[in-house]
Amino acid sequence: MMKVKIQNVLLPLLLLLMPAVAQAQYFTDTNGTIWSYTDTNSQVTITGVGGMVGDVTVPSAINGDPVTSIADEAFTFSSLISITIPGSVTNIGDSALEDCFLLSSVTFGNGVTSIGDQMFFKDGDLASVNIPDSVTSIGENAFVYSGLTNIIIPGTVTNIGDAAFEDCYFLSSVTISNGVPSISYEAFDGCTSLASITIPGSVTNIGVEAFAVCYGLTAVTIRNGVPSISADMFGGCTSLASVSIPDSVTNIGEMAFQSCPSLASIIIPDSVTSIGFEAFQFSGLTNVTIPDSVTSIGDRAFEYCSLASATIGNGVTSLNPEEGEDGMFEGCPNLASVTIPDSVTNMGLNTFAYCGLTSVTIPDSVTDLGDGTFYGCTSLTNVTIPSSVTSLGNSVFYGCTSLTNVNIGNGVPYLGAYAFGGCTGLASITIPGSVTYLGNSTFVDCTSLNTIAIPSSVTSFGNSVFYDCTNLMAVYFQGNSPSPNNDTSVFSGDTNGIIYYQPGTTGWGSMFDGWPTWNPQVASGGGNIGVQGNQFGFTISGNSNLVVVVQACTNLANPVWVPISTNTLSGGTSSFSDPLWTNYPGRYYRLSSQ
Repeated sequence: MMKVKIQNVLLPLLLLLMPAVAQAQYFTDTNGTIWSYTDTNSQVTITGVGGMVGDVTVPSAINGDPVTSIADEAFTFSSLISITIPGSVTNIGDSALEDCFLLSSVTFGNGVTSIGDQMFFKDGDLASVNIPDSVTSIGENAFVYSGLTNIIIPGTVTNIGDAAFEDCYFLSSVTISNGVPSISYEAFDGCTSLASITIPGSVTNIGVEAFAVCYGLTAVTIRNGVPSISADMFGGCTSLASVSIPDSVTNIGEMAFQSCPSLASIIIPDSVTSIGFEAFQFSGLTNVTIPDSVTSIGDRAFEYCSLASATIGNGVTSLNPEEGEDGMFEGCPNLASVTIPDSVTNMGLNTFAYCGLTSVTIPDSVTDLGDGTFYGCTSLTNVTIPSSVTSLGNSVFYGCTSLTNVNIGNGVPYLGAYAFGGCTGLASITIPGSVTYLGNSTFVDCTSLNTIAIPSSVTSFGNSVFYDCTNLMAVYFQGNSPSPNNDTSVFSGDTNGIIYYQPGTTGWGSMFDGWPTWNPQVASGGGNIGVQGNQFGFTISGNSNLVVVVQACTNLANPVWVPISTNTLSGGTSSFSDPLWTNYPGRYYRLSSQ
């Protein structure tokens, strides 16, 4: 039987079918520099350099074929000092000149279209690079940690990669030419020597943290056309003192100017509709006017600022941050004045906590005062809560040590826990008839509170309502005992006050046996009632230090009772007189207690 060997036939066939693999070749130029390269389809790619190196010029052609590319990592860790790249080269790969520690000069021919990712990464001696107009793209991390001191980005560049110039610590001058459409994420983050920047109007997108932590940045000019200030765009720019925001900007992003303590003023244009959370947190702003165009302000937007005054525009409907977050103006100790528009319906968690407010006007549009709204406002002396408010949160005025005058509207259904806790200057307060519940420790540590009347509408108490109210002498209940019954813990701590309740009321139980009842009345006889000195008057008697309000009306069929006098029964009595009694054909009087 004849045997046929076929392997000698198949081998050349297989070799013909396999793709050609470019083999590295070497070329020595007239300066003795050795270049490794590949030649594919008469297009040469430089893959490395050898010899004495130092100052080199990439050949424009090898063996008659043009040099068109420089490969990825071609010169990484080489001892290049300067390099000239001819116009024949159109593509330079990623990390081509990375970690060239001695490289100080690069000259590009006008053929290069892109600068690859990490191309000059850690080139510490590289002070400047002339980017030709042929370049359309700068790669990610292209110049990170390089020694650049200045750079001009031509208008032909359509893409700047993420963190392209990040941590270029010596970069003091940057020119972004008009025509550049975007600035990427962290593009100049950490360029601590950069003193000023102008963003051209051609830019339609700016990445997060584009100029963050540029400690030396003092002035920013943003040309008309830029649509937004991105998140954390200038965060941590501690020297930033001047920013011009054009009318094209509609959004100031979250943390955009966070931790900019030198930024004392800024004009927010009418084009802006939203301000992100922590946008100006820890900034040096001394005053701010939020235009009517703004409809949304994020959590902690102006927290811990140097603000002395703030005006909030009519477009804002809520000052209520998310549950669990700190307040919008919290920790602004110099904030003495704020204008809240009628458009606002709720003021949320810690909105003005620890601010320097001395007084505040809450508009009738507000229905909700959230927890800690004015917490720790130690300079706040008086406040009026309108009848529109139907929710008064926990600790809303806690620690307002200068608060002496509070007017609570007749719409508030309850006083939250610790609502007036630590208000050491509060000597008296009137609880309206709308209130049905007093929360835990509502008046804890109100050491100046002397007497207080509890309206009959109050049906339940929390624990330790008057804990450590050391000067509280009397609590006057106008109705039945609130639940829980038989509980004197409202006077827990160093409180020694007395509970007074009216005859005929119920629920007091045996624990209150022997406690006094109260009922203010007009003393009769002995000239205590009648006309004296052309004024009608009478003597009011009751429990010592009881605060009694005299009300008057002119028609008992349809009475409208108007308070005309507040009297404190020092020693159990007080005199009342009505100088206007002759102005009415008939006038009727009644007594009520605070």
